[in-house]
Amino acid sequence: MKEEGKQREDCKTLELFVKGVADDGREISLRHTDIDTLTKYLEQWRRLVGQNVDIKLENGSIKATVTAAPALILGLVADCEHYEKGMITEIPGERLVVFRQMEQDAKEGLRQYRISCEGRQCLRIGSELHRKTVRNRVEETELEIEGIVTDAGGQGTPNIHLLNKRGKYTISVDRQFLEGLSENILYKLIRVSVKCKYDVVAQVYKDYILKEIVDMPVLDEQKLAAAIKQGTEDWQGVDDPYEWLVSMRGGEE
Repeated sequence: MKEEGKQREDCKTLELFVKGVADDGREISLRHTDIDTLTKYLEQWRRLVGQNVDIKLENGSIKATVTAAPALILGLVADCEHYEKGMITEIPGERLVVFRQMEQDAKEGLRQYRISCEGRQCLRIGSELHRKTVRNRVEETELEIEGIVTDAGGQGTPNIHLLNKRGKYTISVDRQFLEGLSENILYKLIRVSVKCKYDVVAQVYKDYILKEIVDMPVLDEQKLAAAIKQGTEDWQGVDDPYEWLVSMRGGEE
């Protein structure tokens, strides 16, 4: 265990290799690999290491070298070991997505991947490797979502679509819910309470099911005006509100 820890501490440079064929079926080579393919792998590796990488193209393979902060390298090395052991619940969601894409490429016979640290192999993903996997941890939870209704209906499964700044949500509903609506909700802003599943590993919510439509908060203009009036009167004799707060607290801490 001490030797393994010492090897980890000595890791200051990572090397990432990919070997095989590109999406167009041609071998990764100096002659055939275009800039779009290189960009794809750079972006994939950047998602692993979180910063720029130096890339070198060789016949039949692409090699990238990463020199980064020790903590970053040690973290990736540890996640490589977790993936080798099937301990996917220990791996951050973004990095796990990249590992799984590599695994899918290997299963389809397209590419092989290898990550090494100072010459020591940390992870190898190839078509001949069959890892045991630990199932994702999925938890049941509830949320409130606010958005514009962009669609309502569905031929197979009744649903509504909500759109807000975070994206588009497809929420399953009962047919009776749609039939019983007393007013048209299409293109209106609503807030709903939903049951859903949270994928702890990938850090995403999914499988939204409507519980109920929640009343939107209504601004009480009279209360707001009264609060503003009261605040104005209370602070009228204070020259510097910040200094007053500091003195009342006995300091900035």
